[in-house]
Formats: sequence, structure tokens, C-alpha cells
Amino acid sequence: PIHDLRYSLVKRSLLGTVSDSGSVALWDANTQKELHLFEGAHKAPCSGLAFSPANDLLFITVGLDKKIVCYDTSSKMVFRNKQVESPLTAIDFTPDGAGLVVGSTQGRIYLYDLRNLSAPIKITTAHKTSVTCIRFQNSTSKLK
Repeated sequence: PIHDLRYSLVKRSLLGTVSDSGSVALWDANTQKELHLFEGAHKAPCSGLAFSPANDLLFITVGLDKKIVCYDTSSKMVFRNKQVESPLTAIDFTPDGAGLVVGSTQGRIYLYDLRNLSAPIKITTAHKTSVTCIRFQNSTSKLK
């Protein structure tokens, strides 16, 4: 089963999917062909992915194996792994692309600065059960 799928915000034809097997796939939506498969990117079901709104080369996945995995779409390589304290269920970039927010099975939301993934800059208990979705609202209009 596919747990999450998202289009790149920068490269409109690039689609990413994550699955129960822990695999992550990149697709070209125009040609309907798989571009790359990251098999075994996660050792447990992969639960979410997000493309950077600021960098067309970066996307990140999270999984129930307690890992945050960073990828380069150009070289099609994993360039960073981060092990955290609990299984992860949801992910999104902050609108400026400098931060990352992830949700856990414990109901917590973690805010990371991408310049330093060693520890979250903020942890919030949001729910008593698993966080199932995190999305930032992108707004280009200004209030008058």
C-alpha cells in the first residue's frame, strides 16, 4: 500500500510515493514512468514524504522505523539519516523551506531547523493519539 504521495512544489512533473515496504519511489508524471526506487530506505513502513518548497533537489521521508531520511533528487542518493525517539507518521516543510515539522505515533509534533537536525528546536504534544497529517497553508495573498 502507498501511504503518501506528493508532487514536487518546484518540479511540477515530479511525483514521490512512500509505501508499506519502506520503499520510496520517484515518478515522472508526464511520462508515467518510475525515475528511481529507493528500496529499503526505511526498515519499517514509510509514512510520509515532503518536497522542499525552496530547493528542487531536496525531499525528505519519515517512517515507523523512527527515521528521517533526506534525499537528493539529482544524484538519486540518500545524503542524511536521522534517528529519533518515536515512530514518525507525518511530515511537512515550513513554507520558507528552512524548517521541517514531523508528527509521531505518540501525538507529538517536532519542529526541526534543517541547518541542524541533531535535535528538534521545539516539541509540542498535540494529540493523545497518533498525528496523521501535517500541512502548512501556503498563502500568497496579503491581508489589507
